[in-house]
Amino acid sequence: MVNIDGIGEKVAEQFYSYLKSPLAQQIFCDFLELGLQLKFPQIAENSQKLTGKTFLITGSFEKFSRNELKQIIEKQGGKILSAVSKNLNYLLVGAKAGSKLKKAEELNNKLDQKINILDENKVIDFLEISRDFELSQVETR
Repeated sequence: MVNIDGIGEKVAEQFYSYLKSPLAQQIFCDFLELGLQLKFPQIAENSQKLTGKTFLITGSFEKFSRNELKQIIEKQGGKILSAVSKNLNYLLVGAKAGSKLKKAEELNNKLDQKINILDENKVIDFLEISRDFELSQVETR
């Protein structure tokens, strides 16, 4: 099963085969010899910090698919709602958010308890996730 948005099974198999190839393995060894270390994104597994919190995702995001955000939230105990309501805690807003954003803003003007509206950068900080592929300098041996 492939869980990367836009990547099918055939492409995933080809990519996996490439990573196992002697050429790719040599590239990784060359990185290590040069003192570079690859760092991959980390998502806290089994964290339940979002238990009892509700979320709605609207618009499109540059660094994540909506499905990826949903999975991250659910892994941390959060619940995804399908519509804006007074029970909503967080509205995650991407580009072209539309009517859901407008409705949340209207509810915020009427309710004592506010719906937290987070753009993509705030989502990344709030969920404590990183999607940047980094190369960092480390000590050479």
